[in-house]
Amino acid sequence: MSDIEFETTLIVVADQPESVFGRISTLTELAGLTLSEPETKALRDVYFDTVGGELSDRMFALRLRISESIKIALKGPTSASQRTEIEGEWPGAIDAVYKALDQLAVTLGRPASDCDDPLEALKLTGLQIIHDRKNERTTLLLRAGNQDIGEIVLDRVTYLVSGLQIGHYEIEVEAYESCHIEQIQQASNALMNMFKPQVIEADIGKLALGLLLEQLQVEGALRASLTPQNTIRPDAYPTLLKRLRLKE
Repeated sequence: MSDIEFETTLIVVADQPESVFGRISTLTELAGLTLSEPETKALRDVYFDTVGGELSDRMFALRLRISESIKIALKGPTSASQRTEIEGEWPGAIDAVYKALDQLAVTLGRPASDCDDPLEALKLTGLQIIHDRKNERTTLLLRAGNQDIGEIVLDRVTYLVSGLQIGHYEIEVEAYESCHIEQIQQASNALMNMFKPQVIEADIGKLALGLLLEQLQVEGALRASLTPQNTIRPDAYPTLLKRLRLKE
């Protein structure tokens, strides 16, 4: 699979989000493209920062992704010329990530590559966990003829906030190469039209939303945004999105 060249994020704001995911999972055609059978896997994403928040201050994110394998990633802001994005298997990618941290003048000891618990290995270098989430990810490939040109990703996200498990449902529609952006955009638009008003387009990241939920918990305002089942209330999203945009 090529690097993602285009991505649209749709947030599910339905009272029954599983019904939306269920309908999408049964689609076989969308905007002239065929869809593969859905495949589902479990992920856990854990984000780290220094005690002083040096990475957040520089708009960098250090992530450990735990699935069938374990990957470490460092991602930075996009500039006019480039974006820092380093990702690889643990422990092989440790040196590349920590070399980039050195260039940011973030001084940390190297984690022990032979440690049985990568989470503990990173914490022992002076880092702390700032965000933790689980994700049940279902992927459907988008095909033009025999070529896979993109994918629809259904994410059932569970944010772990102060002992609470908070549900959030979102859809990502992605193109693998720039030459297929128009076709994937048409598929994204078709999906939007098919499920309005149960989905809304929103250019936000899972990390930003998760950190906002953490902040709401500190402020004592989180419960008002949740259903009795601890999913984000559909009518809470406009307020959450507005607050996130004000922080940009």
